Order: sequence, then C-alpha cells, then structure tokens
Amino acid sequence: MSKKTKLVLHATTVAMLTAAVAPVLLTGTAAAQAPTTEFGGSVWFDRDSDGTVDEGESGRARAVVKAKGAGGEFTALTAADGTYRFSGIPFGAYEISHSDPAFATTTPTSFKIVLAAATTIDPILFGIRGATICGTVWRDANEDGLRQDGEPVIPNSTVGVESDGSNYENSAVDGTYCLADIPAGQQVLGANDRAGFDPSEGWTREGGDSKFGFTTGRTDPITVEAGASIKGVDAGYRVARMDMRTSQLLMISGDTTYDMKSPDFAPSIQVGDEFTIVGGVYPDGNLAEQLRATLTVPAGLKLVDTFGGMPSTIQGQSVSGGFEGRRHPGLIEFIGVTVRVESAFRAADVRLEVDRGGYADPNLANNVLTASIAAIEAETTPAAAVIPVNTTKTTVTASLAATGANPVATVGTGIALIAAGAGALWFTRRRASLAS
Repeated sequence: MSKKTKLVLHATTVAMLTAAVAPVLLTGTAAAQAPTTEFGGSVWFDRDSDGTVDEGESGRARAVVKAKGAGGEFTALTAADGTYRFSGIPFGAYEISHSDPAFATTTPTSFKIVLAAATTIDPILFGIRGATICGTVWRDANEDGLRQDGEPVIPNSTVGVESDGSNYENSAVDGTYCLADIPAGQQVLGANDRAGFDPSEGWTREGGDSKFGFTTGRTDPITVEAGASIKGVDAGYRVARMDMRTSQLLMISGDTTYDMKSPDFAPSIQVGDEFTIVGGVYPDGNLAEQLRATLTVPAGLKLVDTFGGMPSTIQGQSVSGGFEGRRHPGLIEFIGVTVRVESAFRAADVRLEVDRGGYADPNLANNVLTASIAAIEAETTPAAAVIPVNTTKTTVTASLAATGANPVATVGTGIALIAAGAGALWFTRRRASLAS
C-alpha cells in the first residue's frame, strides 16, 4: 500500500427473513435474528510508528481481533496479509479491539462503532511494532574473534530468526542487516553456513564480537522486549583452512589395547575370539566441521556391537556413523565395533575412512587408514586373541575395558585412545597434536 492510503469498506445490510427462514448462527455468543452487517480492517507492522500504513509495512497473520457489543462477543483471525473481516454481526454499538503483549502498539487498541442500516464503516486498523535486531557480518581476518578496523565486511550473507523461517535478511553492501517485526520473548538468531561460498568460510570463535556460535552458527537466547531495538549482534567468519584426518587404529583384547599400526603388531587370532577394533578421526584446521566415518572389517568377523563415542550403526561388514552437530578442530572422536571371529581368513585389511566435510579437504590421502589382520582355525581349547610378546601394548583399567561402550558418553564426546611414549595408549581426551 502506498503512503497514507485509506481503505474504505461499506457496511452491508443483510435482510433477514422472519418465520420462513431459520436463524443464522454467528461466530460468537449471539445468534442473528435481526438485520446484520459486515465490516473489517487490518493489523499491520507499523515499523516507523506513524500510525499510517506505509509502503513496505506488512500485515500480521493470525492476529486475533475482537468485537463486543449489542449482539454478543465475536472474534476474527487476520489472513496472511493482516486483513480481517466480521460478517453477520447484528446492528448495535460495539467495541472493536486488538492487543498482544508481544508487540508494542502504535494506534489505539480499541475503537467504538455503531452498526446500523445504510452506514459506512471505514476499515478499523491496528498498528503494532515488533522488536528489531541489527548487526554486521564481517570477516575475522586475524581469527581473534574481535572486529577491528580494516577487516572486511561480508555482503549478501543471510541472518534470520530461528523460530520464524520467513523472517530473515541478507546483509547489505556495508555488511549490515536488520531484522524487524520480532515478538517479545527469548529469540535465537542463525547465521548461514558459508562453506559453499568463495571464499569458503565458517563461523569465527565465540566470546568476542561475534555473537554466533563457533559450532552452531546460532546465538544464545536473546531477551527481547516488545518493540525494543537491539544492536550489535554481529556475525564473524573465518576463511576455511581444513583437513579431515584419521589418527589411529586400535585393537582391544581383554584389558589390553594394541596399536594396529605399530611395526610389530602381529596378532594371533583364531575362530571364536572376540575383541574390539576402534578408529580415531578428527577435523584439523581452524573451523568446526561435520564429522562422519566408516570402519570396515574383513569377512569372517561377525560384527556384534558398536563401540565408541561417535553415534553409529552396523551395516554389513562396516560400522558407519557421525555427529549431528559440528565438532571442534583437533579433537579426536572414536568409532568402533566389537567383533567375533566366525571363520578363518587370510590377511585382510581393517579400513578406517573419515568422510570429507563441508569445507574443502586438500589432502585426501590422510582420510584413510588401514591395518592387516588374519585369523586361523580354533585350537582344541579356544583362547583369547594372543599377541606376540614383542608387540606394543598397554594395560587398560578393567572398569573401562569391560564397558564395551563410550565411557564418557554422558558428555557427548568420543573415547580418547591416544598413543604416547613407546606406543603406550590410555583412555583420555585431548587436542590432537599430530604432525601434519
């Protein structure tokens, strides 16, 4: 609608037949048995608070408007464009009202009218104003989480209100955005993933000038008051430098863990043995990344149960899994499976592969890690898998080795089985410090 446009609706008298026609039921508390009329109006977002519908100011959908008076109480819901209409309302005096504590008001919240034959009722308009949240999208060139002079802004980057999929804006040429018509309450904003852009970018560190999460791209809940103006909700990005990596392959037999990539790893495995194979993977670089992996074992091994902190499922001779959210760079997560030897087999590879993430992965060679194992027919008396005395090993506490599941699953992290010293391994979690 153009600036200061006034809509005009004419009340329409509906002649009601008497005894020959049954009474018409209304949306409200009264039945119409007398001449009736119809009228309407709109509820709109009055962004400049001038009380007039201006170009670019949209209507509010599903707002409740009430009419109370001579014929009873009636309600109407606004359509997608903010308009509403009452029909079949008996003649008489009424108060028409709309109020919602989630929004500020820019017009009176109620109007009094009289419905009568041959009357004209102008549209009854209710102006409301939502809160605004504004900020700037910028590139954190030095990756310190602070916005500094000389760091470039990012245009055409989307920011939106998480609870309202239709309320989003692309940043302007100067990097600024401003979201309007936001209801009061706790609101969360989301900034889009820029992995597919040039340059490929992800969210910068939290705790500085960027209010969007390093792993989620979402803000903490923002307390919004009706009609408030909130500024400085900035979104910072880093140019991606990422590499998906495997870290190690481990075998757990009894209470002992063995490094399958050790030069002297030469297990003696036979039919009937049961043990667990675990692989470590992680994103390396400067951004949080999606993390998925697959661990495949030779035919002849029956996959019994999944193991490790990565949510996973068994599919044939493989266990595959991944995390719903992004993982911090440098933090190793583990995927594993407990297996039982059902038939003998010659030397065959255990294969661990980490998937590419959302960002470019320049070195695919370190996405795969393999180790060879074989199994022989069972001896007369079945025994646990035997490892030659010269094979690198370390003893794991019985309480951890016996769980057969992630010992730190309650905090949603993977098992940390990190090699140290002369191949010794222990259960812990730390940042990967592997050589590139």
